Amino acid sequence: MKPSAWTIFSLRENPQDLQCFVDAFSSVWQRKEFYADCMRASLDSALPLPQWYLLRNTDGDIAGGAGLVISDFTSRADLRPWLCALFVREEYRTRGCGALLIAHLKQEAARLSFREIFLCTDLIGYYEKYGFEFAGMARDLSGGVSRIYRAETLPVWDFLTLAAKQRQFPRKLSPFVEAGGVSAALLTDRGNIHIGVCIDTACSLGMCAERAAAASMISAGECRAVKLVCLMPSGAPGLPCGACREFFMQLAPENSGMEILVSASGCLRTVRLGDLLPFWWGAQ
Repeated sequence: MKPSAWTIFSLRENPQDLQCFVDAFSSVWQRKEFYADCMRASLDSALPLPQWYLLRNTDGDIAGGAGLVISDFTSRADLRPWLCALFVREEYRTRGCGALLIAHLKQEAARLSFREIFLCTDLIGYYEKYGFEFAGMARDLSGGVSRIYRAETLPVWDFLTLAAKQRQFPRKLSPFVEAGGVSAALLTDRGNIHIGVCIDTACSLGMCAERAAAASMISAGECRAVKLVCLMPSGAPGLPCGACREFFMQLAPENSGMEILVSASGCLRTVRLGDLLPFWWGAQ
């Protein structure tokens, strides 16, 4: 069966199917009341987690499922989200169903602004095929130890582009102010991501999207950016304006090495800030 024949649907988007989700997961992992309580509570939660997903074929038969949760009952409460309760029914195995579910949960975690996804398993050799790497051991509720794995939800440039795209929607805030036509996302040397949108005003008090992202970075106590994506109104990544280039350069000399994603002749490439400001006056 080809991948296009499968459909992955979420509980939050299909609350009427709550019992179907409960039955599917509990038939594999038992603890029916546990799943019923957890899934019912997720429907009323304002938090992005937990999320539950089922995989169906074109006939509507459930082939598998997985969850995306805050904690998987280990001592590593500092890590989130966790891929949990992954299952594929025996008759659907060796058809790529597990790969589809893992890829989907990675994308969903990225959509929810998580750069990494974790899992707890003693199974060796399976998840490594899908980008997971061993991250250490952690205590579980039984007092034993479990293997922890981690993976990036998306490659860093894809994640930054998605983060910027999710904030890009033009809107009029007042008769004098518009915002959101351009958006930017930057990655700092500490691994944090900051996002900003352009603010256009009827006077000179506006701000470019990349400087708005930089303002968020500064407010968080940081000043060094290592990667920057700036989405133009067309949706394509473009170069920061001259004022923003100068601002980043003055903010920290190390920002000269910041990589900027740009679309040139339909192809994506990167350029360093220092290359855009050769013979910068401040270097003297």
